[in-house]
Amino acid sequence: GSVDPTCIGWISVRGLSVTDQSGKQVPITVTGLPNQTVVLAGGVTITFNEQSLAAEGITVNAMRINIGGFNAVIASARSTIMCGTGGPTSAEVAVSGRTLMRSGRSAGGVTLTLTSSAGNQYTATSDGSGSFTFAAVIAGDTYVLQATHPNLTFPSQVLDVSDEISGLVIRAN
Repeated sequence: GSVDPTCIGWISVRGLSVTDQSGKQVPITVTGLPNQTVVLAGGVTITFNEQSLAAEGITVNAMRINIGGFNAVIASARSTIMCGTGGPTSAEVAVSGRTLMRSGRSAGGVTLTLTSSAGNQYTATSDGSGSFTFAAVIAGDTYVLQATHPNLTFPSQVLDVSDEISGLVIRAN
């Protein structure tokens, strides 16, 4: 799988009101969302939770007030961070089960091959009791399972491997 890293900042403001140029109280609801801008009479803008992202970090201004081209920043914070780009790796899981003859008796010596959508292959051979295990299959992919034996034929199966699989039964035609 992959991860799209994001860098965020936040503020919390409650019960805010400003007095406009006429002396009137103007209540303002601050959502906390990034870059919320409120425009007041007379060309006044207030930006809450102003966020500026750069490759090396983030700057968050709790509030920026702009009056006629003049800016006042209240409570600014800068954080230099490293956001990972590799993301988590897929887990390795076991896929196990039994191979059976058409009659239901165990079929040993069956060669099993799992092939991923990317072409990666895993091979296992069933033991005398028909048991097999693929010990380290990459989860999160779709696989085609093929079983071969000199004296038996088996249908191919498609497996979505998102977690460990046990008790899989592969029966000959």
